[in-house]
Amino acid sequence: NEYGPTESTVGCIVYKYDPQKDRENTVPIGKPINGVQAFLFDKDGMLLPYDTKAELILGGEGLTCGYCNKSENSEKFIANDLLPGKILYRTGDLAYMNDQGIYVYCGRIDDELKIRGYRINPSELECKAMESKMVLEASAKTITIQGSTNLYLYIVSADCYQEKEFKDWLAQKLPGYMMPKGIIKLDAMPLTIHGKIDKSRLPEWKPYQCDISFIAQTKEEEVLFNIWNELLSDGVNINSDSNFYALGGDSIKGIQLSSRIIEYGYELKVVDILTNPIFSEMVKCITKAQEPLEDEKISEEPFKGLPIIQWFFNQGFENSEKYNHSVVLKLKHNVNVNCLEKVLNIMINHHDSLRINKTSESNQLFYNPVHLKHSVKITAINAKSHGWVSIESEIQDSICVEFNLEKDLLFRTYLIFANEEQYILFIFHHLIVDGVSWQIFLHDVSLLLDENKVSVKQCLPHKTVSYARFAHEYNERFNKSMLSTTVMNNDIGINVTQQRKIKYEDYIVVEKVLSSELTHNLMGPANITYNTKPNELIIAALALTIQHFTNNDQIEIDIESHGRDILPDIDVRRTIGWFTAINPVILTIDNSELKKQIIDLKEQLRRYETYKYIGINKLMPLNDKSKPKIRLNYMGDLVEINNHHWELIDYGWENNIASQNKSSYLIDINLLQLQGYLRMTIAFSQACSEQKDIIFSYLINTLEIIIKHCLQTKELVLTPSDFNMVDLRQDDINSIVQQL
Repeated sequence: NEYGPTESTVGCIVYKYDPQKDRENTVPIGKPINGVQAFLFDKDGMLLPYDTKAELILGGEGLTCGYCNKSENSEKFIANDLLPGKILYRTGDLAYMNDQGIYVYCGRIDDELKIRGYRINPSELECKAMESKMVLEASAKTITIQGSTNLYLYIVSADCYQEKEFKDWLAQKLPGYMMPKGIIKLDAMPLTIHGKIDKSRLPEWKPYQCDISFIAQTKEEEVLFNIWNELLSDGVNINSDSNFYALGGDSIKGIQLSSRIIEYGYELKVVDILTNPIFSEMVKCITKAQEPLEDEKISEEPFKGLPIIQWFFNQGFENSEKYNHSVVLKLKHNVNVNCLEKVLNIMINHHDSLRINKTSESNQLFYNPVHLKHSVKITAINAKSHGWVSIESEIQDSICVEFNLEKDLLFRTYLIFANEEQYILFIFHHLIVDGVSWQIFLHDVSLLLDENKVSVKQCLPHKTVSYARFAHEYNERFNKSMLSTTVMNNDIGINVTQQRKIKYEDYIVVEKVLSSELTHNLMGPANITYNTKPNELIIAALALTIQHFTNNDQIEIDIESHGRDILPDIDVRRTIGWFTAINPVILTIDNSELKKQIIDLKEQLRRYETYKYIGINKLMPLNDKSKPKIRLNYMGDLVEINNHHWELIDYGWENNIASQNKSSYLIDINLLQLQGYLRMTIAFSQACSEQKDIIFSYLINTLEIIIKHCLQTKELVLTPSDFNMVDLRQDDINSIVQQL
C-alpha cells in the first residue's frame, strides 16, 4: 500500500500488506521511505506520542519548494523549530502512529466536524461499521434538519443484517456521541467516475428510516431526557433502561442534574439520582418543586471556612494572593463590555460567595458588603495576534493575577478583542471557587446572556444554602479530632512540615490526552464488569504503577473529591465556594492476578468512601516503606464548554499559582474530561524528572490493560460493597454465584 501526495512525489510512505496479519477493515499506510520524514505535531509544534491523531506533516528530499504563484504557500508549507532551516508540508490528512512506528490513515482534516461539541471524522464511523460482518459498504454523512446537525450512516448490508443487532453492536464499539442518528440501507452506493463513493448523490434521509429509541410519555420523562442529553457525554439513544453511570454519569454530574431540574420546576435529590441510576427508576423520584423559601439572610460576621480553607492557610505559601483558577472562552457572537458587566453584577448579587474576603486578623472569611456597592469593572484588551496560544503570550503583561484577599473582589474578567475573534478570560482566586462552582458560574452566566432584559428572579433558579451556613454546620457536627484525620492531609505517616517542599516553578508538567475510544470505555463499558466507577479504575492503575516503581505493597495517595456530600441533608447544589475535600487513602496491593487486584482495590476504596469523613486513617496501618506523596484530583466531565455563546478552549492560565509557592507532593495528578477526551496532566518533582516519561507511559499502559481486561471479561463480578444491606465476604459471593 502506497501513500503520498503530489507535493511529496507520490509514494513516500509504504506498507507491505500481509493477508494473514492485516485483518482490519483498513490497511495502514506504513513507514516513510528513505529520505522522507513524517511527523505528527501538537498545536505548539511538539511531537505527539503514539496513538494520538493529528495532521500528517511531511518533509524530506522529495518535497516540492511550493506552489507556483499561489498564495497558500504560507499555509501549506511551514517551518518547525525541531528542524531549523527545513520546509515541511501540511498534507491535510489525519493520521496516527501505532507503537510499531507504523502510520495509520484516518481521513481528511477537512472532513472533521463538530456535533454537540465533539470533533468527529465521519471516516471513523465508516471504518467501524465495516468491521461488522453485517455490513459490506458504509458511508457517513451529516444532514442538517431544522437547524440541528446530525450524523447519518448509509450501508450496503450483507444477508445476515439485523438492524437491532447492528445498532447494539455499534453501541458497544463507539462513544455515544458518534452513534449515527439514523441508518439508511441502500442496494448499492452511488459512485463517481473514479469509482469512489459520491456522497452528494446519497439519498435524503426520511424520518421513517430512523428508529426512535425513546418517546417521552410524561412531562417528567421529557425533562429528564433533555437534561441527560445535555449533561451526559454519551447521552444519545437514551431509553427507559439506560443507566446513568454507563452513559458517563458520576456524583458531580448528579449535582448538576439535580441543580438543572430546578429550572423546569421539579426537584430530584442527588441521593435519588445516585441510588436509582436506571432512567425509568430515576424518573419516579422526580417531584414538583416546592415554593422557594425566602433567601437566607447573609451575615457579615466572620466565619470559619471548611477544612480546605484552613489547609490553604496552613501551607505557608510565599504568595497566597496568587493561587488561582481560570477559564478561557472563545465567543461565538459579540458581547459588549456593558452587557457583560451587567451580567456579572447580577451574579455578585445572587451568588454570595463571590463577595467573600479574608479577615485581616485571622484566617476567617466574611461576606464583604462593599462589593454590592461598586459595579464590576471589566478590562478590555485589544490584541493583534491570531489564536489563543499567540494571544496569551501577547497579553500576559496586561493580566493582573494577584488578589488582595482582604479587600479585592476575588475574581477578574478580561474581554479580549483579537481581530475578528473575541475571548473572555475569567480568573478566580481558589478561596471562592472549585470545579463544581465553575459549572454553576458558567451555566448562570450563559442563562443571563440569553436575556436582553435580565433580573435575578427572572433568570436564575433560587439559591441553595450559603457557604457560611454549610461550613458552620460542618464544624458543629465534626469535632477537631475527626477533622485532623479526614481532609486536612497530615498526620498519616509523613511529617509534611519536615518533608522537603517543592517550588511550583520546579515541577515538570507532562500532559496526555486519551483517545475518545479509550475515554468512552473508561467512563462507561469498562465499569460494568466489576460495577466500578471510572475514578476507581484510574486509582487502581495509579496504585499498580506506583507499586511497580517503588516495590512497596502499601501506597499512600491523597484523593481530592468535591466534598459537597459531607452533609447530605444540606442543599448546596447551586452554591459557589471551595468545598474540596482531600482524603488520605492507604491502599494495600496484593501481588496476584489482575482480577483479584481490581476487586481488592475497589473494596478498599469503598471502605474509605464509607468512612472518609469520620477518621478513616484508623482503619489501615501505614508501614514505614509507604513514603511517596501523591495527589490525584479527578474533576470529572466539564459540561459548560460549548453552547451558543462560547466554546471553552483553555482551563487554566499558565500563571495561576505563584512560582515561589511550595507543595509537598512528589507527583500531582489532575484529570479532566473535555469534549469526550480525558486530559491527564501530571506535575513531576525534580526527584521523579528522569523517569517522568517512563512513569507516565507505564500508567497509561496499565490503564489500557485494566480497561481491556474489563471489556474482555464477559461475566459480571460482584463484590461485598455491591451488597450494602448485608455483610458478605468475597468467598461467600463466589460460592453463591457458583451455585447459581
